[in-house]
Amino acid sequence: MSRNCDYGKLFSTGHMSYITAMEANADPRVERATPTLIASLAAPASAKAVLLALMQIKGGALRVQLPDGVPVLFGEPAEAAIDLTIHDYAFAKRVLSHGDIGFAEGLMAGEWNSEDIPALLTLLAGNIERFMRLLEGGPIGKALNWMRHLTRENTRSGSRKNILAHYDLGNRFYEVWLDR
Repeated sequence: MSRNCDYGKLFSTGHMSYITAMEANADPRVERATPTLIASLAAPASAKAVLLALMQIKGGALRVQLPDGVPVLFGEPAEAAIDLTIHDYAFAKRVLSHGDIGFAEGLMAGEWNSEDIPALLTLLAGNIERFMRLLEGGPIGKALNWMRHLTRENTRSGSRKNILAHYDLGNRFYEVWLDR
């Protein structure tokens, strides 16, 4: 469906279609996330995997602006959407390899940002079980976690690496959202 409008690139990408304004928080330019939309993006597989996981969000809405400027809505559209702007899809590799620590590192590296980081983290934390089931729930996910666990040495140096990987977020991460 096509209309004459000033939305420029958004409607020329082939990603956008009109949906009701209520479904996209009163913004007709925002497309609801679907597997077909995500598969059609010019993005690495890691980014598509993270975006597919975001489709599981309940208890709120997330408006994600992709690096090419295309906005996509995840979650429950009746809720006021929290924004997440992705500047670089590299954040997705970090998330898939290091989970929440990788997500924090992506923020510090400037790969993504949000106008309301506390609200974003609250929404994501409220959905952690859904994300974990996707990553660990099936036999393939469990096998991958088991193999990854085998590579982590249970020695003093190995334990030190594990602790740093899980708990050393750095001050910059906390300064962004705790000092508001």
